[in-house]
Amino acid sequence: MRLEAFRAYGRPSLASFLSAPVLAQIAGLIEACAPDLVHIGRSYMAPCLDAVPPGTAATLDLDEDDRAAFSSLARLALARDGAGRMRADWLEQEGRACDALVARFGPRFRRVFVASRQEARLLGRRHPGLACEPMANAVEIPPRAAARDDGATLMFLGSLSYAPNAEGILWFCRTVLPRLRAAGGGACRLLIAGPQPPQAVSALGRHPRISVLGRVGDVSALYRRSTLALAPLQAGGGTRIKLLEAAAHGVASISTPTGAEGLGWPAGTGGWIAAAPNHFAEACRDALAQPAERQRRAALGLDWVRRHHARENLVIRISRSLAMA
Repeated sequence: MRLEAFRAYGRPSLASFLSAPVLAQIAGLIEACAPDLVHIGRSYMAPCLDAVPPGTAATLDLDEDDRAAFSSLARLALARDGAGRMRADWLEQEGRACDALVARFGPRFRRVFVASRQEARLLGRRHPGLACEPMANAVEIPPRAAARDDGATLMFLGSLSYAPNAEGILWFCRTVLPRLRAAGGGACRLLIAGPQPPQAVSALGRHPRISVLGRVGDVSALYRRSTLALAPLQAGGGTRIKLLEAAAHGVASISTPTGAEGLGWPAGTGGWIAAAPNHFAEACRDALAQPAERQRRAALGLDWVRRHHARENLVIRISRSLAMA
């Protein structure tokens, strides 16, 4: 009954916070500011467009194709728990509701930004005429600092309240790490960093060579301690900041195809991509055993990020796009 009520509601759950009083307050703020342009972030916020005066330019940042992203989360829910049909159906409805908002409000936006060309293609197939503009995610390129890793430290960094991050590192520890240790990687250690780890992730810290750090204040120091960055994701959408950030810090990465989706970088750039547990373990073993190759791929990743994801360059691109909106 709850699922049917959600379907009848017709909007994503986060849109429920846009109550009539909230929208009225937003309209009052817009009227007081009289902006030349209003920028709205994410599909569930699209109803805010009704508070924008006619004739005022508006742009929307979708970041990803929510329909596809929620479908991948639904598949993850089913794979994790065979009895998770209710959760999977709920996630599918979240995606359909987001997509319905894109269909309804999308044509009224001067620009609709997405994180990759792949996302733009997916949205364009369902919403012909939508003014999609790929705009890559931006990262800071930190000053180069000497690495302080021991040549055998794997690292995962991400918000652990986000299900794909938590499930990804659990998949790695349960299915990949035993294979890696059996294949000569027994000396490696794993650092897991990120806020709000669920109980199952916190429990990984009982292993003597796994440290669950929680939130870290200085990610640069964490990258300097790390030999390889991991992105063992099985679901999600958009492009992964964690891979771009690792490349920006000069650290090679190992990712699943899902984790590297949308980046579009050439083979070998940034690190290795592997899907099955045995292949992921082989990639980790090879990367740990070949420091020169690891550094070569990390250097290619850093060069790619400098050219395509440096914050200062993307600020210029976004400014030019908004000026034409």
